[in-house]
Amino acid sequence: MSKRIYINFGFDISGVVSSISSLGIDSNDEVIIIVPMTKNERSEHARAQLKDFFNTLIQKGIDFKYRYLEVNETDITNTIKNIINDTKNWNNDIYFEATGGVRSIIVAMVIAATILGNKVKSLYTIAETKGKRVKAYIPPLFPPIIDHKDQKILKHIGNKTVLLEDITKELKIPKSTLSRRLRKLQKMGIVERIGLKPASFKTTLLCELLTKTKP
Repeated sequence: MSKRIYINFGFDISGVVSSISSLGIDSNDEVIIIVPMTKNERSEHARAQLKDFFNTLIQKGIDFKYRYLEVNETDITNTIKNIINDTKNWNNDIYFEATGGVRSIIVAMVIAATILGNKVKSLYTIAETKGKRVKAYIPPLFPPIIDHKDQKILKHIGNKTVLLEDITKELKIPKSTLSRRLRKLQKMGIVERIGLKPASFKTTLLCELLTKTKP
């Protein structure tokens, strides 16, 4: 399945190269480069370097598309709208790569990723001191509501991976009821399923942020 990568950069294309190399690029994929609409000699030089890099990939037989999404770097609200509107015609996987460049665009990408929610598969940035890609957490737009029964389940799971059968026995919750609650917590992003047979679960970072349970 094809994917779309939204990526930003300044005057150095090394972050873009790192992101593309890490994510991989295939035919029918799309790369959208988010840049300020204001141009200067350095930005034009960077675009020329990026064009050479992309053309090298295309010459190797990778038939992907790329284009620029020019935004007003002084208007973060409008930049967020531009990014979100650009995703509306795409139904496959989306990845955000905030590799550097203008800080206001990075802020806009983070907010856009939060609004888009599960539509964005991952958000990465670059650790400037080491030049490595760092995965960023995308918080939910609306924090989920956890009742006391859910809290009891989460407290039991704690900081370990727990089997469904063990939770049922320890908390004396019918398996059907527990499965329903765990599915709900999965959709909220509070727990994740680790094993299938037998079924096992663990809590996520979001659980740590929203409850007293420390995963």
